[in-house]
Amino acid sequence: MKEMLHRLVVIGNGMAGQAAVEEILQIQNDGYEIVVFGAEPSHSYNRIMLSDVLSGKRSFSQLNTKNRAWYEANRIRLFTGSPVTRIDTERKTVFTENGYFSGYGNFLLATGGVPFIPPIKGVDKKGVYVYRTIEDVWSMSEISRYRKKAVVIGGGLLGLEAAKALKDNGMDVTVIHLTEHLMEQQLDYDSGIILQMLLERTGLKFRMNAVTQEVLGEDSVTGVKLESGEVIEADMLLICTGIRPNTELARNAEIMVRRGIVVNDFLETSHENIYAIGECVEHRGMVYGLFEPLAEQARVVADSLVGSGLRTFEESPLSAVLKIADINLVSVGNYAGGDDCEELIYSDPAVGIYKKIVLKENRIDGAIFLGDTAQYRDIYDLLRNNAVINGKRQNLLLGGG
Repeated sequence: MKEMLHRLVVIGNGMAGQAAVEEILQIQNDGYEIVVFGAEPSHSYNRIMLSDVLSGKRSFSQLNTKNRAWYEANRIRLFTGSPVTRIDTERKTVFTENGYFSGYGNFLLATGGVPFIPPIKGVDKKGVYVYRTIEDVWSMSEISRYRKKAVVIGGGLLGLEAAKALKDNGMDVTVIHLTEHLMEQQLDYDSGIILQMLLERTGLKFRMNAVTQEVLGEDSVTGVKLESGEVIEADMLLICTGIRPNTELARNAEIMVRRGIVVNDFLETSHENIYAIGECVEHRGMVYGLFEPLAEQARVVADSLVGSGLRTFEESPLSAVLKIADINLVSVGNYAGGDDCEELIYSDPAVGIYKKIVLKENRIDGAIFLGDTAQYRDIYDLLRNNAVINGKRQNLLLGGG
């Protein structure tokens, strides 16, 4: 029993689980046993860089964050290819698909997200992919060697990165997007249109305000049919229509779930000694899928588990960063503005520059920087610190004192 009290079991060996383990080791490296279960067969890697592997710019080995020797050196028991299928909260034991089980004193859910797949006829055909794991990337890279037409459904952050990576890998790529402008969850209309123009210059094609009705082909994909009746040829279909928190394990264990696994400011779930972190988490009604808030969550949960227990996770402004084809884009907070907001805008579509700062009660509430992001870090800090804006407003967009 004493051994169980000092054992932490982590479900998930992705970037969130890995970050939490590293933070724990920074605080305490002795007397605390850590067991990690990962569903994927490989050890941890940087998922943010998958597009570089898909485009051929990097090898998978360059994405590895920690190898097995690191786990062994830190006395961490790592089980890869071991999806956890059940959590017994009464017996404080977890069970895996391949027969492993482990008791725990504390428990950390880092189950990440799962791709959302729309109900499209024929979506189960060969050649249809989601964009989540290195195995997905390897399969698409193999197809791109001898097939040359790809369709990507989804013009959000992930879809655009994947589309450009496939283009760089020699494919003819068409992006199908449901709304009238790209990245509508991070950009306003004008910036979305400028982004599309810049991406079209790289050779990407777009169908906007378009709904995919059917995936064509017998066993394998040969094309897609839109509701408009247009048919687009395709040897590969990539679906990038969003990520949903992976909450199945928690829900089955009767841990509180809404959109994600509900956690308090210490990242503890509704069950004592069970914590959660990353894309699977819902904190104060918000779900975060980007690295910056994830890194802060890792610091908080490590403090909760082996530190002072005083550090808390605060609401973090939602942000997005896109860097493809020398196009720099960042968006943060309330980019859309509103009746009670003031907007500062500088736009030069011909050269692909768009800057927008949204002010509310003389404080920055959101921003978009496309093409020129030099001032972004200063603007982000002002937003994060809820600073009162003094001086000339145009300097926020153009720099200067």
